[in-house]
Amino acid sequence: MIKNYTMPELSYIMTNVTGEEIGYDPVTVKKFAEIYAAEGDGNELASMYQAAAMGLMNQVTDDFAHITGHQPTDMKEFLIKNY
Repeated sequence: MIKNYTMPELSYIMTNVTGEEIGYDPVTVKKFAEIYAAEGDGNELASMYQAAAMGLMNQVTDDFAHITGHQPTDMKEFLIKNY
């Protein structure tokens, strides 16, 4: 099912896929950027984290399909296939 996920829902899916306990502990936007800074995309991910906290990512659209020409993969299916 294609949908938007809450952080607790994502941690549940990731725990099931990896077999490792993955929790969710909210942090500030600044801390979130610091966590992912070493990967080179801390500010980008932090902006999405902030947008989600503001409720700006609560809507599911067809933007992905419009841009790429194909339907997105379900999150659990994607994680199983790629991890």
